[in-house]
Amino acid sequence: MINNNRCALRSSRIPGDELCPEMLSGVLDHLPFGVALLDATGVARFLNKKLMRILDAKDGLCLDSKRICAQRLSDVMALNTYLAAAAHDSKHGVLAIPRPSGRMPYLLGAQPLAAREVEEEAAASGIRILLFVTDSEEKPVLHSPTLKQAFGFTAKEAELASLLCQGASLMDAAPLMGVARSTVRRHLEQIFRKSNVRSQAELIGLLVAGLAPLSQVELPPLISAQPANNAQVEIA
Repeated sequence: MINNNRCALRSSRIPGDELCPEMLSGVLDHLPFGVALLDATGVARFLNKKLMRILDAKDGLCLDSKRICAQRLSDVMALNTYLAAAAHDSKHGVLAIPRPSGRMPYLLGAQPLAAREVEEEAAASGIRILLFVTDSEEKPVLHSPTLKQAFGFTAKEAELASLLCQGASLMDAAPLMGVARSTVRRHLEQIFRKSNVRSQAELIGLLVAGLAPLSQVELPPLISAQPANNAQVEIA
């Protein structure tokens, strides 16, 4: 997911001075992964609700003096170096932050939002880094209506596809669906045909990397042009 988000941003850089957290929060708060808008010094100007929950858990990452920090000393330098590089260069990869709980690590991806020619004084005053944080422990949830709409799956085909994305094997899926293994295999053949894939690996890649992120985005309802007094999740 992180790589897809970063590739999309490379094609069109957004001047940080034009970004307004208040305007973006209505959308960013509904994304299924953490998002932060940071200035050039690493100070958080905006955190979406998902990232706030991650930081509140204090399981590898936390918020300290408006900065996203690693909790383990061995990760502090790595995170600081990563964010410093992100302010100027998009080619610095993805950073994994281990979690004291023993759960799978958080994955961080960052993208500079300012052009390289921006003067240091201007960069220090505005948003310059877009940071994504994903929780590797979260399993993709694909609902039947989404799968039916996207690929024309039947109810049983959608159920099987969802189970496979959650790590179930064909042998596991049969009793869970209340059907014979031969029936599961027939459903799988139809799933392959309708989604234009040739293997379970391709299918899971398509659904997890392509469809799952979109299906988890719950966009807010359209709002009128009238001013609203909705509270925003900003850094106090």
